[in-house]
Amino acid sequence: MRKVAIVTGGVSGIGKAICKELVGRHVFVIIADINEHDGRLLEAELNKDTSNARFVELNVIDFENVEHVISNVYEEFQRLDYLFNNAGIAMYGEIYDMTIDN
Repeated sequence: MRKVAIVTGGVSGIGKAICKELVGRHVFVIIADINEHDGRLLEAELNKDTSNARFVELNVIDFENVEHVISNVYEEFQRLDYLFNNAGIAMYGEIYDMTIDN
């Protein structure tokens, strides 16, 4: 079964490179970003030959939006193998020390 990944901040820079690398490794990629225009362009580029990716609008500072995207992906694919939290928020520390507000 094909693995599934969500990449936040997936439209540009490191996130875009991660998306391309994952598609090259036969992982279905959810491109999650607030930039819909560039997200749709990347989605089209990655789906040139076959269905490899989907853009979803995601604002990582909105917990309910994040929860909704993850739930929908899991409901559709019955799995989530990778989550690359690459969106542009600068916080330092361990994930287990952070709250939802962080």
